[in-house]
Amino acid sequence: RGFLNAKMRGEVSHEELAAVIAHELGHVALGHIRRRMIDFTGQNAVFVMLSALLNRFIPGLGIWIANMISTALMARLSRRDEFEADAYASALLLKSG
Repeated sequence: RGFLNAKMRGEVSHEELAAVIAHELGHVALGHIRRRMIDFTGQNAVFVMLSALLNRFIPGLGIWIANMISTALMARLSRRDEFEADAYASALLLKSG
């Protein structure tokens, strides 16, 4: 909503709005929502297994370390989705002129 309000105030161009919409269409077209749900389930599994293992050897800190590792994994997967959506948007915008 904030982006659309910025557009109404003239702070965002038509081209910028088109680029954002194309990027979001990329997420939908590439199935990122479904994949994100699967990734989130995997992240939780990694966290549970790592926290159980690490907490056994490093009480107290094991959970913290497991959380850092699983969060870094999720950030990596999220970044991949963003790059894919950017590539999709670029191709779509070039194709549409």
